[in-house]
Amino acid sequence: MGNPIRTGTTPMSDVLVAAITRSIGLTLGDRSGGGLLANPVLGGQFLGTTRLGAALGSKMVDVGWGLNKFTSTGEGSDFTVETLSSAAATVTPARRGMARQVSDMARALQSMDELAWLQFVNDQTIAWQQSVVSLIASLFPSFSASGGVSGGAATWASIVAAYQTLGIAKSAGPYVLVTRPKDWANVASDAFALGGRVQMQAETDSYMNPMNPGFKGQFLNGNLWVYTSDELTTSAGDTVSGMFGPEALAWDAFMPEPSPATQVLLWTPLYGVEIERDSLKSEDIVAGSTHLGASIRQNAAGIKLLYAT
Repeated sequence: MGNPIRTGTTPMSDVLVAAITRSIGLTLGDRSGGGLLANPVLGGQFLGTTRLGAALGSKMVDVGWGLNKFTSTGEGSDFTVETLSSAAATVTPARRGMARQVSDMARALQSMDELAWLQFVNDQTIAWQQSVVSLIASLFPSFSASGGVSGGAATWASIVAAYQTLGIAKSAGPYVLVTRPKDWANVASDAFALGGRVQMQAETDSYMNPMNPGFKGQFLNGNLWVYTSDELTTSAGDTVSGMFGPEALAWDAFMPEPSPATQVLLWTPLYGVEIERDSLKSEDIVAGSTHLGASIRQNAAGIKLLYAT
């Protein structure tokens, strides 16, 4: 007697495969950089260099207009000539980029356009955004002012104290806070544990926003923009968050126009994505690149916040 036709017998055992891809998603990760870069404070700190010319970097100069006062001077005496102070921050962009390589065979076997060229372009765009955020976050440990709870969990009080520090330093605001999802979750728990009036305030209630990376809201009468990110650096067992005003930082990114030999997938004044064929391997290389730099502009307009990693 022959075998009945079942999934484990011929011909179905030859026809069937173990699994067919029906859906394509994204692995967990921080892709929130675009939201932070859309903030008007970060936009105001962008230098917008289109060409460096003969210079290796771009300079932003702050001049001390309005910092002196009239002094009492007797009749027949000269007024005092005051020095007009200034300070300069130089941003020197460096070349950055990444590439992915894909074979013709891999693309031929895709089932749901998971290797479509648009996916490569989106991938490079997110990589550029996260690179900018990472570079900006790398400056936080250089802020002279320090707050937070070193070795401990983030608290609502430490956020308010940092906010007050910037105000006392005469930073105009609004301010931006960049902290980890974990730290913002601790702030939320702490705020609700305070109870009473704090718990009942509408802006405190919005601490229950999701803790995943991204924009969390505007707090303290809308003068503090809060973002969570995984791009923060660590120092001596602490993760370094940062709060800063519009005068704190300067950053720049640029790309020159593509050459005639460039095979463009996407090109912007900030970054470019191109493709190159390796015919000997039957593969394509997708490369994204930029020239990116950042610097502290006025140190007193920022504060680092240390929380246990």
